[in-house]
Amino acid sequence: MMILWSFFILSLLLALVQATPGTVFKKNWGRPQEAKTIMNNTQLLKNDTIPVWKKVLPHPLPLRRTLERIHVPFPNGNKVEVYILGTSHVSNDSSADVRVLLEYTRPDVVFLELCDQRIPMLAPKSEGDPVPSNATFWDRVKTVQESSGMSRGSAIGTVLLTQVQDEYAESLGVELGGEFRAAWEYCQRDNPICILGDRPLKITLCRSWESLSWWGKAKCLAALVWSSFQKPDPQELREWMQNILEGNSDVLTESMAELRKSFPTLDRVILKERDAYLACKIYQTCRHLQRSRNHTMVAIVGAGHGPGIRKWLTDGNGQTPEEILRGIV
Repeated sequence: MMILWSFFILSLLLALVQATPGTVFKKNWGRPQEAKTIMNNTQLLKNDTIPVWKKVLPHPLPLRRTLERIHVPFPNGNKVEVYILGTSHVSNDSSADVRVLLEYTRPDVVFLELCDQRIPMLAPKSEGDPVPSNATFWDRVKTVQESSGMSRGSAIGTVLLTQVQDEYAESLGVELGGEFRAAWEYCQRDNPICILGDRPLKITLCRSWESLSWWGKAKCLAALVWSSFQKPDPQELREWMQNILEGNSDVLTESMAELRKSFPTLDRVILKERDAYLACKIYQTCRHLQRSRNHTMVAIVGAGHGPGIRKWLTDGNGQTPEEILRGIV
């Protein structure tokens, strides 16, 4: 149960590491040469459960069940190749996976599960935190209220989430969102288009808080306070994250079920709505890119979002991205 609550705490604000539609930092329409490193592992090549396209990727990417590839086609015959890499936001392994995938694919576009309100995450912690490290809890609540216009209760919840999340990252000896910084460093060096494609943080926080009943709000705050004192064993948390990254669907399914059972509206707002939002923004980006020629995109998102994004991009629901977005923003 402890690890399931840990997933809930992580998914709340880790899922709130979001992005505004179509924020562009850099672009370079050139295509650098392909990386030469290819995994040479006889056992891996004989593993029928791993698709052929993944077997040629550098280690450890062929083992990552949270890495998927889809092709988004368009009527003019052009298509965009999209790699969706599901990550853990408090894992050094995820940061390494991002570096390896970007070096190998040399994408035209790097799509991050961030928003303009979370841009400070791309800077080192000492530079990116707008609140002094010695600020009190209530100073942080006041800062969140002033910067976002949230209610006091919502701001308290946000500060508690951030505090618990930072403590988890510290206990694991990692920096929160390290995979996004790794991607940003690559973008600064090789100049692909870098897009922040998630729903604005303020919208998700407000929709999450307002979706809860008074009892749900009390239960959520109590869970956050409890989690600040009762932290999971770091080794247990590492093993849980590794299970997710290597595709142990039972672990992820059980964690999601626990979230849905305890906070059904948060599952809808934080996970399902954001799956749809991210998928819409990926599709809109692909629609723009395909006008000239075929392109490659790497989308870096939390592991819990990968299946939902893939389903939206491959199945859809008969609506345009613009129609879908109107219902969730």
